[in-house]
Amino acid sequence: MATKKKVSGQVETQEALSYGAVFLVTTSIVAFLSIWMVYDEMFTRREWKGYQQEFFALDADRTRTTLDAALAELETDGAKAQVAAIEGALLENDARRETDEMKALAQEIDAQEVIISKITRQYQFAKSTSDEYYYYYKHAQHSAHKAAHGGGHGGGHGGGHDGNDGHEEAHGDDHAATDDPGDVVNATFASIPVDESAWASEWEALQKIEAEIAQLSARRLEAEESLAELSAPMAAIQAVEDSLRQEYRRHFDAREAAQRAFDGTQGLFLEQIHQRVLPNFEENEFLQKIARIERCETCHLGINRAGFEDAPQPHASHPNRQEIFGAHPPETFGCTPCHRGDGVALDVHDGHGHDHYFERPLFEGAMIEASCARCHESQRAFDSTPTLNHGRELVEHYGCTGCHKIEGLSDQRVGPPLYKLKSKVYPEWLPTWLEAPESYLPNNRMPNFQFSEDQSVAMAAYLLSISQEWDEAVDFDLTGADGTRGRWVFENRGCQACHAIDGQGGDHGPDLSRAGEKLEATWVGAWVQNPRHYHAESRMPSLRLDDQDARDVAVYIASRGERHSSAGMGSRLQNPSAIAEGEALVGKYGCFGCHLIDGFEDRARIGVELTQFGGKGLELLDFGDRTDLAHNWEAWTRGKLEDPRTYATERSSSRMPVFPFNDNPEDIDALVVFLKSRMGLPAPSGFERELTEAELALEKGRALVERYNCQGCHLIEGEGGLTAEFLEGAGTAPPILTGEGVKVQPNWLFEFLKAPSPIRPWLEVRMPSFNFTDEEADILVDYFLALEGDTQPYLFANRDAITDESIETGETWLTNLQCLQCHVDPALAPDKSPSELAPNLVMAKERLQPDWIIDWIWDPQLLMPGTKMPSFFASDEDTLWDDEAYGVTSTAVLEGIRDALQTLNADGIKALRGG
Repeated sequence: MATKKKVSGQVETQEALSYGAVFLVTTSIVAFLSIWMVYDEMFTRREWKGYQQEFFALDADRTRTTLDAALAELETDGAKAQVAAIEGALLENDARRETDEMKALAQEIDAQEVIISKITRQYQFAKSTSDEYYYYYKHAQHSAHKAAHGGGHGGGHGGGHDGNDGHEEAHGDDHAATDDPGDVVNATFASIPVDESAWASEWEALQKIEAEIAQLSARRLEAEESLAELSAPMAAIQAVEDSLRQEYRRHFDAREAAQRAFDGTQGLFLEQIHQRVLPNFEENEFLQKIARIERCETCHLGINRAGFEDAPQPHASHPNRQEIFGAHPPETFGCTPCHRGDGVALDVHDGHGHDHYFERPLFEGAMIEASCARCHESQRAFDSTPTLNHGRELVEHYGCTGCHKIEGLSDQRVGPPLYKLKSKVYPEWLPTWLEAPESYLPNNRMPNFQFSEDQSVAMAAYLLSISQEWDEAVDFDLTGADGTRGRWVFENRGCQACHAIDGQGGDHGPDLSRAGEKLEATWVGAWVQNPRHYHAESRMPSLRLDDQDARDVAVYIASRGERHSSAGMGSRLQNPSAIAEGEALVGKYGCFGCHLIDGFEDRARIGVELTQFGGKGLELLDFGDRTDLAHNWEAWTRGKLEDPRTYATERSSSRMPVFPFNDNPEDIDALVVFLKSRMGLPAPSGFERELTEAELALEKGRALVERYNCQGCHLIEGEGGLTAEFLEGAGTAPPILTGEGVKVQPNWLFEFLKAPSPIRPWLEVRMPSFNFTDEEADILVDYFLALEGDTQPYLFANRDAITDESIETGETWLTNLQCLQCHVDPALAPDKSPSELAPNLVMAKERLQPDWIIDWIWDPQLLMPGTKMPSFFASDEDTLWDDEAYGVTSTAVLEGIRDALQTLNADGIKALRGG
């Protein structure tokens, strides 16, 4: 018993204890953690909400400013006066509606509408009755036919074909002439004769109600016309009111639009995730099309909105928004195809792909251009990618494809062939060139392989040992050569378009300031006369120099620079062991990638393929002993370009030479962007930029124009014309080729490109012979046509359609306007200087397009600003030609000159010039 009491007391004591404080604390902790988890989930971990709130605040400020401006505009005296005037006009218009006359007219309109309503109801009832009578009519008709048919389907056939023939004979013509709606039915049952009087009463009733319907329709039309006439004054008042109210609303449109925009920035819970889906954009490991998901615009809300150009990131509008998004709508192209990054992530670090193991980190700055090549691979260059364009130019200029295969780029060697080196260079110059090319020619393509002196001598010895003599150089005679006149030839025949001497000239070809240290004069003479005799793929054209010009310019070029000799160099260059070492070095360092070398023509490239280098994984890049670089693709590539052998170690070597661009940050940046563009990824289906026929013609043409440096002499697409800077006197430079596609006849241009002939024979500078293939000439012709938006070749004019009267008018005005004082063969104008002469018009019929002749004569300055050709017809301010004063229209004169030029010959010019 005592034990029981003790237990009972413990229970009571336990139950008497209070756990409220414990529950309160525990509940408070749970509540706090729950609230904190919700807050952390909704706000702390959702940084995009903060960005959106910032954007809404910016948008609110912007729209508030716009709204305030709109409200202020409405408060101006001018706006108030306009609004007041409109309100007054509305009151006046309302007063017109309230006059006794208009009220009476309104009553008449109402009465007329009642009449129309009654007629309409009668018409509808009559139509219903017509449907009823038509039913009875058809019913009677069908019943009669059934009776005649024998009461059943089988009896009808008993009538045979004879009955059918008889019925057609008796009734066919009558039914064809009647308007009876039962014709079709009669035709259906035509095999049995019937008595048509069986449905005559129903037909008569149907005809009567149809006549009533026609009468009601006419009455309704008459009533509606009367209503329209009565309503015209009221309609005019309403039209005035509509116009005034539209004008009234126009004054408030800006305010209402601004108010709506401002209201859109207000309120709670505006934040939301903005997601785009690009269907069928990617391919997975099984080559299945899958979608790409993006949420970039969750943070970048202003990316496609005007007014945020100067806003801070991530709120700014996209640069060149209209241009970029006009061709790449965000809803179709998204963001990550160009900018990369992790499109599904919702925080900055992950979204921009800054995770060390993420394969597509965000492109920033000029690196964004690397993405363009994926879809625009067929385009050589375009304005939106200047850095990428420059990188491609550098790769082609320095011949990177000689060692590295890059799909889409030409494999053409950029260095000269070394088959006949012995006839070309001063032997002792060659080792110094191989050891340090930049010491001879700073702006050269040849990289520095960091050869030792012995290695340079060995390679020179080998190359000279396998070299052949060039017979044309050996046989070239320098007797009578004049170096002073050679300088004149160099400066006046057009050589400076490609070559510089002492800083004067172009850089398409090598600088010749020190050419005498390297080149043999006999080789120069043979070379300038026909470069392709030495190298079939040479870009240098033939200027068609005669023997004396070739001798003179050869001696002049060979006089530039002073040759240096080294004791014992001659014997070193003939040392057999050096020759053997040189052969091994040529093979090891891949000299054959840029130069044709006897025995090495079919050797494989020594460098890795770069077609997919932009997508090369970090695990495949060896940083060697470099620990001071960021561990990423861009840092590795930049380091390799700046110092190609920086990653070499005791167990790994590098053969890549140092190129002249290694210390130029701009060039390095461009090459990094270009190499990054080589990802080896095809354009997503439907995204590849397909060129039109005209665009393809432009691409091919620009490549040839660049290869042969046409812009060194001619101004094309607003660029070039360097030669003009070095020639004295106006009119002595090569022609501007603006509008060439509409100026000259394609057939003539094709033949001229293949075999240039003098157009202005008095000019010292001359169009070289490039020995274009038919394909190359066609490409250039199509290029000039495409520049003018034309892809169709010109069709020759019909000479038979030209009248003698038009030719006579043209010849008269060719004389009156003194055209033949300038446009003449030099032999006929000995008193004229070369700069005063113009092309011989005898060639116009074969060379110029007739329509262009009219446009040119009308306003030469419009087609070629700065031309010496005077304008007789048009000026900037008015028309100079007076039809009444001259007794003939300008049109007749222009067409006459055009037509006269289609028949003009040398004898005609002499006659027109008076002898």
